[in-house]
Amino acid sequence: MIVLSDHGEEFLDHGRVTHGTTLYGEQIRVPLIIRPPGGTRDARRLAQVVQLIDVGPTILALTGEPDSRPSQGRSFAQLLGAKAVAPWPDLAFSELFDIIEAQRPQRLHAAAVTSSRWSYLTRPDGGVELYDRQLDRAQTTSLAGAEEAAAAAAARSLARHVAVCEELSKTVHKVSDPLSPEQRERLRALGYIR
Repeated sequence: MIVLSDHGEEFLDHGRVTHGTTLYGEQIRVPLIIRPPGGTRDARRLAQVVQLIDVGPTILALTGEPDSRPSQGRSFAQLLGAKAVAPWPDLAFSELFDIIEAQRPQRLHAAAVTSSRWSYLTRPDGGVELYDRQLDRAQTTSLAGAEEAAAAAAARSLARHVAVCEELSKTVHKVSDPLSPEQRERLRALGYIR
């Protein structure tokens, strides 16, 4: 059983009442509750950061199904056991694109990388913000200037992620499209695909 949400909602946390406009925690942190097959009633919270894009590969791993499709996601099934058997990257990436119908491909508007400690955001104006998630969950005081090493490391991680996404996008577009033209257009109209 899996319970999750596709996005958070801002209620004036950073001056807005909506979603899909920024990459602050209130819009990108979502509930994710998993009870794997044979799971117990003992609940625990993972310390590691995972992404919604990891849910699909995790379901396949938990059910024993092979996962041969190209994906940015990675199964976190190992984290649901008593102890992790391999290192977990502890990074989650978020992207926000301009939704302009005539513009294809859409332009990257903002991006973020989140770890269990830091949240690093790029803004449309080229500025960056860095927040200590353990001390400033509301993301009110940017430490980008004071914590230059952490900001630089996050910027490198984000640049690597964007490069991997661009390469993966080339691979995915070569795979045959399982969607009908009508399904593809509905997803495009909702902003889920380009």
